[in-house]
Amino acid sequence: MLFPKFWHRPTAKLSLLKYLFFPATLIWRFLIKLETIFVVPQKSPLPVICVGNITVGGNGKTPTAMKIRSLLTDLGYKPYILSRGYKSNFKGPHLVNPTLDTFSDVGDEPLMMSFYGPTLIARNRRAGIKLAHSLGADLIILDDGFQNYSIVKDFSILVVETSVAFGNGYLIPAGPLRETISSAFKRADLLVTLGEKNYQSKFETDFSYLQLPPTVQGELKPKDNNLNLNSKIVLGFTGIGHPEKFFITLKSLGANILSFKTFENHKPFKIFALKRLIHEAKINNALLITTEKDFVRIPKNLQSNFTALTVELELNNQSFVLKKLNDVLL
Repeated sequence: MLFPKFWHRPTAKLSLLKYLFFPATLIWRFLIKLETIFVVPQKSPLPVICVGNITVGGNGKTPTAMKIRSLLTDLGYKPYILSRGYKSNFKGPHLVNPTLDTFSDVGDEPLMMSFYGPTLIARNRRAGIKLAHSLGADLIILDDGFQNYSIVKDFSILVVETSVAFGNGYLIPAGPLRETISSAFKRADLLVTLGEKNYQSKFETDFSYLQLPPTVQGELKPKDNNLNLNSKIVLGFTGIGHPEKFFITLKSLGANILSFKTFENHKPFKIFALKRLIHEAKINNALLITTEKDFVRIPKNLQSNFTALTVELELNNQSFVLKKLNDVLL
């Protein structure tokens, strides 16, 4: 998905667009209000931890959900991640099989998450929870479920990528917000802010006027210590929500970036485009590198030509997060 550039322009330059999109924004707000009024949330037989955000696009929900699953697994729980399976062919409920399923079947993010632990997809989240319960789960991590009002959440984690924050601050379609910042903060039990220190500091300054939920900071760090990119010639490519983040990561690892190409998010790669990348890398003796999320979208017969850079979320106050989760679950 490609996002309008004006979604991330300063609000001072958007006065005309704000009024142009005002009727559509009112309709969006009305639909949200209707859902909150008429959708009756049901209590799950399992504890539900929700991980979500309030903007359209890549904000680090998936690595946050994976981190929470890892922490809870270490505590002895059997958490299942439940995703709606964005743009998947399967409607579910379905337990993702990392060996047999393809990204077209289940979606790129659920397929990637399934390599690390039990992952379900279900358009109907209640049906997904029922399946997880029958398979032996004792806890649900609801991926991208912050605006899903059909399930009672025991604990809600709001994720913000501080390099883009809330964009221009307007609701869809004038901006990237799915709901107002204040309404989201009221429902969040924990705020996880992602990004480098300079972005974290700017976020704290820009939104100091708001009553923030309990907050921890996090940063995505490469976890493959055997992959040394220092001075290595690389050809990077990605199709994620904010591709500039992957470019910055490659630069920070000392890579000599021959070229960097971007593709649409959640879309299948065209075979001819992949073969062209392989050819370009070979004639330049370059390492062809992408993200884990992109890697699972590459056909298996071509994957040997590509390297996936794996990352994991590091939290500045992990003990605080564990205490918060334990307070809910015990």
